[in-house]
Amino acid sequence: MNRVQFDLKPPTLNLQTTENVTLSIPIASVLLRSGAYFIDLIIQLILIGLSISGFIPLVASGSFNQRMTLIIAIFLWILLIDGYFIIFETLWRGQSPGKRLLGIRVVRMDGGTITWREALIRQLFRYLDFLPAFYAAGVASIMISPYQQRLGDRMAGTILTTERKRTRMPGTEIPILPAFLPEDERYFLHELLVRSASLAPDVRDQLAREFLHYLTQYDPTLMADATEHTPHAFQTLQHWVKSHINGATS
Repeated sequence: MNRVQFDLKPPTLNLQTTENVTLSIPIASVLLRSGAYFIDLIIQLILIGLSISGFIPLVASGSFNQRMTLIIAIFLWILLIDGYFIIFETLWRGQSPGKRLLGIRVVRMDGGTITWREALIRQLFRYLDFLPAFYAAGVASIMISPYQQRLGDRMAGTILTTERKRTRMPGTEIPILPAFLPEDERYFLHELLVRSASLAPDVRDQLAREFLHYLTQYDPTLMADATEHTPHAFQTLQHWVKSHINGATS
């Protein structure tokens, strides 16, 4: 009798850059995203319990009338239930406390950081994902989606990805990166330095030139090195990183 085998390995989203470099984004497993939601749910329940315990004495004292009590209760409900995910995922670049603890993050389908718009759409469609009960619609959507997207992810154009471990290729030394760079740019720079040995020299230099052009807003002297025909752009970028690390630690 033949046995049906299921592939439980989470899929990956492959993105092709303009320089024909393939970037693989690992998709977070259902187990990880369920665990993150459970952690967030516990935090929400704790916050709701604390708000109720602080709100009851005020109601009992007669400080608020019935209408004002209802308005405040609705506001707290929206803030703690809906605002929780919208606020955290916007300010923490796609992470809630639960997602951060388990090392997963919401990103756009192009790999970019989500904004309040994507966070809002994901939260609004969370109620549809919950129907008819216990996230049945959301689980069904995840099961049939090639990138394990619930309805909210599909409408917002987002996926949940696992945080990459910062690894170092043998023989490649990666210094601490300049702290003034935004997180996404530090991540790109780190990946470029780590994967430099596996990239073709022309592709490596082109990516370095693009990043040097970005760095001109911090260091205008790099403008000459960011031109299209600048040779050895990757070595220039390496020297820039080392000089700024040495300057910061001296």
